[in-house]
Amino acid sequence: MISSWHYESSISLAVFRLPCRLAQRQPQNSTNAFIPLDLRLPSSALDSCRTTIFLSITLKYRTWKFYIMHTSSMENMQKCYLKYINASDIEKQKQVVVLDVGGIDINGSYKSIFGKKNFIYLSTDIQEGHGVSIVIKDPNKIPLDDASIDIVISGQTFEHCEFFWMIFTEMVRVLKPDGFIFLIAPSAGPIHRYPVDCYRFYPDAYHALAKYTNCKLIDTWLDDREPWRDLVGVFQRHGIDVLKAADESPSDYKPSLPYPSHPPLKERESYATISCLVPPLLSGEGLGGAGERLRFDYLRDYLRLLADAPNEPAHIPDDLAALFRTCVAATPPAEQDYSNYNAWLQRHRWDDLACRHLLELTQHQATLPLIHWLIVLPASQSALLGSTLISLAQQTLAAWRLTVIADFACPSPEFAQMDELSWIRLNSWEELSNALADQARQSPAEWFWCGYPGIQLEPVFINLAVELISRHPEWRFVYTDEDVVGQRLDQEYWSRPQFKPDANLDLLRSSGYIGHASLVHRELWESLPSVELRPGLLLNYAAALRCFEQFGEAAVGHIDEMVFHQPETAPVDWPAFARDALPLLSGHLQRQNLAATVNAGSLPGTFRVNYRLTQTPLVSIIIPTRNRLDLIQSCLDSLLARTRYPHFEVLIVDNRSDEPAVLDYLQQQTRQDARVRVIPYPDEYNYSAINNHAAQLAQGEFLLLLNNDTVILRDDWLATLVAIGLRPDVGAVGGRLIYPDHSVQHAGIIVGLGGVADHIGVGLPLGKSGYMGRAQLNQNFSAATAACLLVRRQVFFEVGGLDERDFAVLFNDVDFCLKLGTRGYRIVWSPSVTLIHHGSSTLQSEVDIQRLAHTRREQFALIEKWRARLIHDPAYNRHLSLRHRNWRLDEAMDALWHPEFDPLSRVVALPCDDAGVGHYRVSGPIGELTRHARIRSLLLPDGQSPRRFMPEPIELSRIKAQVLLLQNAFTDWQLPALKVYAQLNPDLFKVFGLDDLVFALPANHPARQYLGKDIKTRLRQGLAGCDRAVVTSEPIAEALRGLIADIRVMPNYLERSRWAGLHVPRQEHRKPRVGWAGGIHHAGDLALLQPVIEATAAEVDWVFMGLCLDAARPWVAEVHPGTPFDAYPAALAALDLDLAVAPLEHHRFNRAKSNLRLLEYGVLGWPVVCTDILPYQNAPVTRTPNNPDAWIKAIREHIHNPEASIAMGAELQTWVLTHWMLDQHLDDWLNALLPEATLMRNPT
Repeated sequence: MISSWHYESSISLAVFRLPCRLAQRQPQNSTNAFIPLDLRLPSSALDSCRTTIFLSITLKYRTWKFYIMHTSSMENMQKCYLKYINASDIEKQKQVVVLDVGGIDINGSYKSIFGKKNFIYLSTDIQEGHGVSIVIKDPNKIPLDDASIDIVISGQTFEHCEFFWMIFTEMVRVLKPDGFIFLIAPSAGPIHRYPVDCYRFYPDAYHALAKYTNCKLIDTWLDDREPWRDLVGVFQRHGIDVLKAADESPSDYKPSLPYPSHPPLKERESYATISCLVPPLLSGEGLGGAGERLRFDYLRDYLRLLADAPNEPAHIPDDLAALFRTCVAATPPAEQDYSNYNAWLQRHRWDDLACRHLLELTQHQATLPLIHWLIVLPASQSALLGSTLISLAQQTLAAWRLTVIADFACPSPEFAQMDELSWIRLNSWEELSNALADQARQSPAEWFWCGYPGIQLEPVFINLAVELISRHPEWRFVYTDEDVVGQRLDQEYWSRPQFKPDANLDLLRSSGYIGHASLVHRELWESLPSVELRPGLLLNYAAALRCFEQFGEAAVGHIDEMVFHQPETAPVDWPAFARDALPLLSGHLQRQNLAATVNAGSLPGTFRVNYRLTQTPLVSIIIPTRNRLDLIQSCLDSLLARTRYPHFEVLIVDNRSDEPAVLDYLQQQTRQDARVRVIPYPDEYNYSAINNHAAQLAQGEFLLLLNNDTVILRDDWLATLVAIGLRPDVGAVGGRLIYPDHSVQHAGIIVGLGGVADHIGVGLPLGKSGYMGRAQLNQNFSAATAACLLVRRQVFFEVGGLDERDFAVLFNDVDFCLKLGTRGYRIVWSPSVTLIHHGSSTLQSEVDIQRLAHTRREQFALIEKWRARLIHDPAYNRHLSLRHRNWRLDEAMDALWHPEFDPLSRVVALPCDDAGVGHYRVSGPIGELTRHARIRSLLLPDGQSPRRFMPEPIELSRIKAQVLLLQNAFTDWQLPALKVYAQLNPDLFKVFGLDDLVFALPANHPARQYLGKDIKTRLRQGLAGCDRAVVTSEPIAEALRGLIADIRVMPNYLERSRWAGLHVPRQEHRKPRVGWAGGIHHAGDLALLQPVIEATAAEVDWVFMGLCLDAARPWVAEVHPGTPFDAYPAALAALDLDLAVAPLEHHRFNRAKSNLRLLEYGVLGWPVVCTDILPYQNAPVTRTPNNPDAWIKAIREHIHNPEASIAMGAELQTWVLTHWMLDQHLDDWLNALLPEATLMRNPT
């Protein structure tokens, strides 16, 4: 099963079973105004009991976190690390445990800062999420031992804590003596309630915290950057005598909103699966701006649990149904935020090079399929035809015909003059079906599209469809991704993208997800009855259903490119579609001999197929457990009380429980209910082995794997699973799992998500539709969780059960389902079956290094075994992120190429920073090669960015990356990834970029404190994980010989677009201007000039940019700050120097440097005086030894002979422009980056 973490419910299910009808009145002694609603449910729902349910939701106090990790926060935490941890005794420990309080990673995490291999990074939060390793039940308690953590950190959390001093006391308690706490909180900024925003912090607050907890505040500073103005505090604990402030707090502490109350389960009683709502939600009071949405969302969520078909509320009373309809009408459908989609589409459109290459591929074919466009044109839509005609005319391949079927005469003579065009006028729309059939019968085309005008096609559409159709002769129905095109501010605007999955039969039976962008093969078209020849979505839906029936799933093709645009001015009438499609779906099920009824679904335009139980085979429900009476009792009691299906047994597999209360409870259950058996399992915990052992002892035809931390909600749950499982094409059936707060925990598994496999839709409110409605629709997935999974016993053993060796704890369900898929079985996920799931509760106490290592082994095993499947999950889409669990656009690995067709080599590059080093060695060359159409490239966030990451192996494989360029890949967050790539990405060519001799830094170089004493060891490891090194100079290449076989020397060059043609002022000045520009690491070099500056200050104006030593400032005329690299060339030119200087100390590090300083000065036409050192040889400059007299003499020679000096500057400029511009050396860079075999194939 996939690991997940339970967080405490923020919403209670308060369910009361009463013997009689209650009047509308308030419960006595209640601080909350409950609203009782008389609820008479049918006997099928509640065992013929008349039940009144109080509808009340009680919000629990929660601590929230502002999830935007702003740059200043990351930089301040980095500063804490460098100042107090880097090279310290703590960092040198064999194992350093870091705890991040409030550490969910949504838009950034501090984990990258504490990424050394001996660091164990744990994070707590009150909800499950990416990067959270411990979910805490009480927001003011940390479930860890005293003095167990070396470093405790927290950022952007305390402002959302109502009682922040309580959680800080806990942070001090778990901190080891002399450990560090790094705390960051805002002192300013806008209100951002999650759900509360209580405080802003000033330095006195941190002093008060230190005093309150008897720890020491050793450092604090205020970051002035707006809007947050972060306050940073560094604390240390002294000894173990910490003030137990929590003990001084009231033991009966109650937050501002009450905790939920959970009435105890009673044996064999039935419970309504509905919760309640108190007036804070009904009124929105106390909920800020979210109140209006929250109250509707929760009512809708709980009522959906009650009703089988929420759009037909026959199962609930009229007053409750009216309330539900109000909620649904007032709450818009949930959609993923695709606000950046319009810009995304512009980036991802096929460029001329890609179109030309695709056309070349297609034209090599002897015959090309022809696509016939049948456009049905009512007179009222005639204005929409023009855009469609234009997009057809712009197609790069003219393999198409067009017929317009209209109720008016053709207004254009071109239709009579061109063979590709025809116009059919109908006397009545009743003739349409016959006209469509006649046109197809007479057409020479093999493929047809039929719909209404206004659609727009990308120019590559026909070519792309023809090429892929030719590659897949088995296809009979094809669909592409699509969006909606409209107008915004008199410009075309694209929105509402539909990134569709591949062929998905159960999703098709739930919705018309195939959409408008569908092509139908002649053979399939001719099989459609005339009644189904209705243009648009209905025809596509009918054709897709019949394609599955007649030709199988392999005949349904999907082109995952956004090349079809539906007009915004012609929206789909979803209720009408659902009405007309219902008989099509019913007919399909009948032809498939499936006993089922079809109703409208809970979302517009969707369906719910209710498969009938044609038999009731014995189901063996297998529940592994160990101790935890609270879990197994809730699970088993709810199962026995809420299971209407008549024929099942329960096998409780007890894995060494030793709590007397648990043992007594299990014995009691076996005595009271013959359906319950307890099977001892005395061996070590192995989830796969436990279930396999029970499966051998099971008597049922079906097995149901069920976690002990689940709670059954509806009495038809098992019947629904079995009814689907009886289908011969189904291998396994899973249900929807929700957290106790009714947010989604499992809505299917996407393989490849998170780099391995993960749940999709996590955290989505229960009633939300999810992307394309998928959180509410039956569908096929590659895998479903074994926390609730039904499978035939025969099929279970047919694929060998669960893998006990490689997947003892995690991913056994994913592996099992993928094995089923290879045998042709479908995995069906159904939200009609919804269970509460606390999530990996039995494992929560085992967060240790051994478990983390075991998790990594199982992740690795899954990738190795199923790599090809993880690269492409047919239930997903390659444009959706593998880093987020909410169907988000993939903007991290946003590769702007088309993996199946692009002829150019594909390079992914990671610069070390966004300054000059990263630009000259990575961003600049990669960008120039891309602009000149020599490669395709993806530039990752640089190594200093808070968004930095190393791609997952699956991400690199999915985009078919061929080369990975990593600059300075010797850091602790990069080295582990290189080891993984070596095994999981064997075809990936890895290039190590190095521009300095990092293991030969001079003693005074500031980078020594960052690189560490083991830099050579880490450099050796990085080089060992790469195939080639690209360096700036021959001395660096010589130093690396023996560490890596393939070394290429690539000097630095200047981009013409950035440097050529800069405006240099050339103004008249009283004294000659002599200057230098550079970074802070040149202090030793500038020290050489101190006596020179003093001796010449009366003769020249000294100008410095970036760094100026304090000792030199009294003699310096101007000091300019450093600038971002994009502004650097212009800022440098603005210095308007008459002479530039380039001093370098004589040591090994400098002898290995490049001549970049001379190039930057020279391209501006400045003459240069520089140290006589290896990097500066062979340039037309004045070289001088490093003694003051020689420097003074050289400078005076220039300023006393300005004409000669100007001529030397012009000569240097010509030398740079002739030999040292980047566009002159693109072939050299290409040769340095690409493997030899790729160079031979590269079309450029």
